[in-house]
Order: sequence, then structure tokens, then C-alpha cells
Amino acid sequence: MRQQDQSERLIGWIQLLIVLAFAGLYSLTRRAAPEAASFDPVPAVLGAYALLTCLRLALAHRGWLPRPVLILAAVADVL
Repeated sequence: MRQQDQSERLIGWIQLLIVLAFAGLYSLTRRAAPEAASFDPVPAVLGAYALLTCLRLALAHRGWLPRPVLILAAVADVL
């Protein structure tokens, strides 16, 4: 169980770095959506995923990751 907790922490940090890298790259690129578009989903999706990743990471560091949380995290990763 201890090894799984360490693995979850490592995965969480790697995912957070990936999300931050994507956010940085997105902020450096030109906007693909037309200027008339009122909503750009990319920042919202990246922000939501970053929030979920931080929550998962915090729970992993506290040692509290029950199976339903791991399943929801896996579903969020796939989505």
C-alpha cells in the first residue's frame, strides 16, 4: 500500500507539470477561435483538470485515496 501511495504522488506531480506545460504553451500561441466567440473552452478545461489534479495530489499526500477517488481520477484522465 505504501508503494501505491508513493506512485500516486509521483503520478500527481507529473500530471500537474504536464497541465502547467500545456497551459504555458496555450498562453504563448495565437488564439484559434474567432474573436467573436464569447467562450473559449481550453482555459476552462485546463483549469478544471489542474484543480482535480491538485485535489488528487493533496489527497495522495495525506494518504487518503479510496478506490472511488482513484476510479474518478482515472475517468478524468481519460476524458
